[in-house]
Amino acid sequence: MKHPKNISLNNSFFNSRTNIYWKNNQGVYLGCNLSHALTLGLNSPAAIVGKNDFELLLNEDAVICRKNDLYVLDAAKPDIIEETSHLKEIPRIYQSHKIPLINKKNVVMGVFGISTDITDTISAQKKTETYREAIALHENIAFNNLSPQELKVVKMLATGKPRKIISKEMGISIKTIDTYRTRIFIKLNIKNNIELLHFIIRNNLRNLIPWL
Repeated sequence: MKHPKNISLNNSFFNSRTNIYWKNNQGVYLGCNLSHALTLGLNSPAAIVGKNDFELLLNEDAVICRKNDLYVLDAAKPDIIEETSHLKEIPRIYQSHKIPLINKKNVVMGVFGISTDITDTISAQKKTETYREAIALHENIAFNNLSPQELKVVKMLATGKPRKIISKEMGISIKTIDTYRTRIFIKLNIKNNIELLHFIIRNNLRNLIPWL
């Protein structure tokens, strides 16, 4: 078995930036594309033939890769796993699609893998999550700093009550309501009632709006 059946080994296959490789059921490489060879520090795909992950990776990474391969071999079904390579200064995270290689007699002969480097994507996601968490913390602090009177105004504004109604129900002038409204918008860093509604939904304060 020199390569997976039905896989066309053309130039686009070998030159793909995605790592593509296949091994027998002992974990010995039968082939790969150029990207995978270069990732492992090899000069060409031919150099990988006959080697295994324990010869090419750090032991901790090789153990995990072999464990993942064995799962696919034993289950005889595809799997998607995140695997980490520590070959370079910065660890790289790969999303690996592993598929069992099955012959005509329905015997599992090895594993075919496609691994995509998702390190930068994960890093960007973490930065976005950190930014969102910081914004949420800031907004929660801002909301908690509203005075009791300001909170009453927020609840009435959120339900869509006009300023005149709010003024009447709270027993204060419209001018005072406007002052509260301005202070609320400054504290919450919003500009209008629509943004106030978005703020409430974003921070899971739906209890302030009975009809949501």
